[in-house]
Amino acid sequence: MDLHELKSLLQRHFGDGLVVIVGSGLSCAEGLSGMNELADHLQLTLSGGLEPPDANCWQKLAPIVEIAPTSGLEAAIVARTAEIMARREREIIAQVFAKTRTLRFTHLLPHLLKPETGLPIVTTNYDRLLEIAAEEAGLGVDTMFVGDFAGTINESESRLSFCREVISKEDKSNIGHG
Repeated sequence: MDLHELKSLLQRHFGDGLVVIVGSGLSCAEGLSGMNELADHLQLTLSGGLEPPDANCWQKLAPIVEIAPTSGLEAAIVARTAEIMARREREIIAQVFAKTRTLRFTHLLPHLLKPETGLPIVTTNYDRLLEIAAEEAGLGVDTMFVGDFAGTINESESRLSFCREVISKEDKSNIGHG
């Protein structure tokens, strides 16, 4: 998808003017790690297992966070971040599925105005709590990604995934005309 197509898609998507923007504060309120806890986790888990250039970079970077990490250190930070976030996310989702917890966003959704074209929600979150909250509120979720574990963006296929039990009626103008 080129930049022009992306801009056109965004203009159509947000054409009615209503958009909900959700930041990481909502996920933190649900129990996902915030920056302080994440920093503590990285301090505890990144020390061992790094190659010498990455370990040296981490020693300089950790206290000040003002220099760019090496590519190996960046990969280690991403892996450790995913580790703690995935664990917390699994715990929260298990509680939702066990019906022992209802997410805050699930409570909010019924009170929002929902345009005929859908309710656009924009988030920079890397977790799936918004999608779970919307589904628990009885709403369909279209992330524009298609796939089971590693989705790829495909707006058309994603939109069509909401079509269930569609029955095509025969064109009556052709009946009896050969």
